[in-house]
Amino acid sequence: MVFKRSIIFLVISSFVFFCKSPQEQIKETTNPKIIKTKNDFFGREKQKREVFRIFASSENFIIEQLAYEGKIEISSDPGGERSFTEDIGKYDMVDLFVTAIFSVEIYPDSGKLAKIRPVRPAKVSELNKLIAEDITRLRFKFPGKRVEPVKFNIQYGVLLQKKLSEAERRKLLEDNVR
Repeated sequence: MVFKRSIIFLVISSFVFFCKSPQEQIKETTNPKIIKTKNDFFGREKQKREVFRIFASSENFIIEQLAYEGKIEISSDPGGERSFTEDIGKYDMVDLFVTAIFSVEIYPDSGKLAKIRPVRPAKVSELNKLIAEDITRLRFKFPGKRVEPVKFNIQYGVLLQKKLSEAERRKLLEDNVR
């Protein structure tokens, strides 16, 4: 009985020790290319109805609010952000920066998500699906107790970085074709 408890204790303690907390998983990058791309993206002129701007790469996930401060917020979700950046990492085969704008509609009575539509989709169609899934993950809060705005845009900037060698990419493509 004592042996069984010792094994259970070791398994649980090793699990706790080796797991990272979600807040520690995404760290600010020091890569100059990512910093420049991020600053250029956030420095662009605000589009009509644009409320949020999100920059994502396999290393970063940053949300910036452009309008309706104090009326609408996005709840923090480090686990979801980490999942999204990992999904982006699967497409890190080329050096490419793409943007996409999605229209979001919210039910005015409950504040829950009603519709997501691409206004200007990304050039890489696989990323459009990832972005739409990420928007469904977002949880909107309304500090003023009034749901406002009910229709707005979110602009995503996704940076893909070539991280695989030519041989690794070829092998990955061959495996996917089979």
